Amino acid sequence: MAWRGSHRCSLIIDDSYNANPTSVKAAIDILAGLKGRRILVLGDMGELGEWEQDSHREVGTYAREQGLDALYAVGRLSALAVESFGANGLLFGSRADLVDALRPELDATTRVLVKGSRSAGMEEVVAGLQITTIRPTDMLLLLTQYLQQFYTGFSVFQYLTLRGILGVLTALGLALFLGPWMIRTLSFRQIGQSVRNDGPQSHLSKAGTPTMGGALILVAIGVSTLLWADLSNLYVWVVLGVTFAFGAVGWVDDYRKVVEKNSRGLPSRWKYFWRCCTWLPIRQWKPH
Repeated sequence: MAWRGSHRCSLIIDDSYNANPTSVKAAIDILAGLKGRRILVLGDMGELGEWEQDSHREVGTYAREQGLDALYAVGRLSALAVESFGANGLLFGSRADLVDALRPELDATTRVLVKGSRSAGMEEVVAGLQITTIRPTDMLLLLTQYLQQFYTGFSVFQYLTLRGILGVLTALGLALFLGPWMIRTLSFRQIGQSVRNDGPQSHLSKAGTPTMGGALILVAIGVSTLLWADLSNLYVWVVLGVTFAFGAVGWVDDYRKVVEKNSRGLPSRWKYFWRCCTWLPIRQWKPH
């Protein structure tokens, strides 16, 4: 089960990989516990044998009893769920028709659960609901979501595990590629560590060591996040903002050491102060 942002900032609960009556009811319970307008998007549940019809009717009834606001369905068997759901139950002839009907209904208060067996192909519905105006900052994730219309194999990029691995590899590759160049540049410009004369003699050897290496880490994190993260997810921007805010504190510390030749850098009390100014608002923030 994956939680995704979508068109008009609505929330999609993507559980489209597989379905049976028990898992559908469990997913409905999660949807019912959310605030906002709650919509179940249902595809056929496969391999139920002689219980297939009763199971679909049972799911439709359960969704109604849990207080869901609407049921959008596609498939021969899902028609039985629509019938038992009653008012606000809608059946569509194709996944594309369902997406076209549902997209105008989405807004920031809408919660959509997409559920169906693998054979129902409900990942196409998820992709269709997520498609929005392509922006340069949306990078590779929105590109793969768009390409799913033409080849469903691109849906593999929706899995957080794969994108996490690709993000780590991207950051590692950037660090290995840019690291030597950055060290040479810092050394050439004589941007190095300033060491106090009254310190231990062993520390004097550190004088001139290239500093501001945190910039390399921030570049690697920033680029890999913009390439592989779901940028419709507000938490991604929060984490990225906090990371760069902490990096800014480190930059000021290095600036005082390198440019102002102050080996103490930014005093610890100010480091704690500015980090708390960054962290405390996030600590108190309560997302909807």
